Amino acid sequence: MKKAILLSLITAGVLSAQNSYTLKTITVESALDTSASKKDLTETTTVITKEDLEEARVQTVSDALDKLGNLFFSRNGGVGQTTSFYLRGMDSKRVLVLIDGVRYNDITSVNNSAEISQLMLNNIEKIEIIKGAQSGVWGSDASGGVINIITSKPKKGLHANLHTEYGSYNTLTTSLTASYATKKYYFLASGYYLNSDGYSAYEPKKGDPNYGKRYDELGLEKDGYNNKSLNIKAGLNITKND
Repeated sequence: MKKAILLSLITAGVLSAQNSYTLKTITVESALDTSASKKDLTETTTVITKEDLEEARVQTVSDALDKLGNLFFSRNGGVGQTTSFYLRGMDSKRVLVLIDGVRYNDITSVNNSAEISQLMLNNIEKIEIIKGAQSGVWGSDASGGVINIITSKPKKGLHANLHTEYGSYNTLTTSLTASYATKKYYFLASGYYLNSDGYSAYEPKKGDPNYGKRYDELGLEKDGYNNKSLNIKAGLNITKND
């Protein structure tokens, strides 16, 4: 009996040692380029890292928020089509979107919402989602929450990256990024191209004689999409600190 108990204790210790691991500290950045540990924040915050984006195999910011951010989305068709999102029951006009601390919400639109369906992920380092009312900090357009998109920072030296993909619906994506950085300044330029034949957003409802047929069988027009983006980021260190 003693041997059986001793063997059980040893087995439990071995299993415990094998399953032990250390979680990395998750930091959240503000619009003023300051950071804080996620555990010190009072709000519900979701952080989507670059590694998460690569593993999920998503192309657009809206797809990333839908798949990894647990936001409810509605979209009129395939990639690039008009997209609406909802955060804790609030629609997109009540959610503030920031890119490197700069407001992305379109003040010329009817509802002052941000059109994120055109944003791609080729140069994004991290996405932070702060859920819940943030009007006291960010203003009335943040009553539903805040989405903070942080772009990649150039590494010291000269770097370049070329990436291309081809997939369904004759979809071709190509991106090229080049950067140069020193202790005093940095410069980054990124180009992105996406072209897709797409598919028709129309789908016959139940009870319709054509229900269950594909759009190409019905002779419907495809909803194609083309995106050409150029991003430039530069900075200058005017202090003696690195």
